[in-house]
This record gives sequence, structure tokens and C-alpha cells, in this order.
Amino acid sequence: KRMPLEGIHSFRWRRNGEPPLPEDEFDTRRLCALTAFSSVYIGSFLYFLYQMYPGAVVAMATRAPAKLSRLAGPLLDKDSLPHSLGCAMVDNIHCALLYTPAYFLGVGLLEGESLGDASKNLWNQWSMTYVSCTGFWVPFMWFNFAVVPAERRVQAMAVANLFW
Repeated sequence: KRMPLEGIHSFRWRRNGEPPLPEDEFDTRRLCALTAFSSVYIGSFLYFLYQMYPGAVVAMATRAPAKLSRLAGPLLDKDSLPHSLGCAMVDNIHCALLYTPAYFLGVGLLEGESLGDASKNLWNQWSMTYVSCTGFWVPFMWFNFAVVPAERRVQAMAVANLFW
């Protein structure tokens, strides 16, 4: 009989090389670490961060070189698909520079890893994690900023995170 949260086992195998737990066991500490990290990061921080993305896109568009002025116009329109794509790209930068390090260090420490081991996992897994995040999250976040009302974007991302 398979456990409903088998991903907790398989991710653990890929992440630090430990063998997965037997099928009838469950990694409660990992579940608690993932829940605590996600609750704090997704449940509070992203709400404020997502509100900054449209302003960041507008700020970049207004500072674009004259050669790119044709592209800047659509980025200024917060209801346009180019603006939504700009927000997705800002999120991608956030993923690379803030979320991925916070995830590996935060979850690693909550699981009982040393800061050195959590940093080593981050170093070893960053590029693969970033590439896979880009492939999934850029299209989703483009959709999220194009279609989902601002007050529901974090919730939509949290639902998508279940499939991630």
C-alpha cells in the first residue's frame, strides 16, 4: 500500500542521497519542515512581495533604453500580456535569488541539517532547481498575473505548488 504523500520520500532520495523510507513509514520531520517553511514564506511573505511585482515591471519599463521604448509601452499597461510576462520574469529572478536559497537553507535547518550541509545541498542543487522552476513557474506566473485577481494570486500559486 502506498502512502498518500510519497513525494516526501522520493524528493528526500533525490535531495541528499539518503535512501527513501520504507513504504509503510512516513517522514514526519520533513513534512513539518515543509509545512512550516511554506506557511511562513508562502502564507505571509509572498502576499507582500507579489504586490511589488507590477511596480517593478513599470519601473524597469520607464528606465528602458530608447532603443527598447517600443517594448516599454506594453509593459506599462498593467492589464497587458507583456506586463504579466514581466511580472513572471520578476518572479523568476525572485526564485533564483531569494526563494531557492531560502528553501534549501530553511527546510534543511528545520530538518536538522547543519548550516554547512544545507548550504552544500543548495550549492549542488541550485542550477537544476532553477531550471525546473523556470520551466514550470514562468508560464504559470504569466497566467497568474494575466488572469487571476491580485488578491487571489498567492492562493493560485499555492494550489499550483501542490502540482509542482
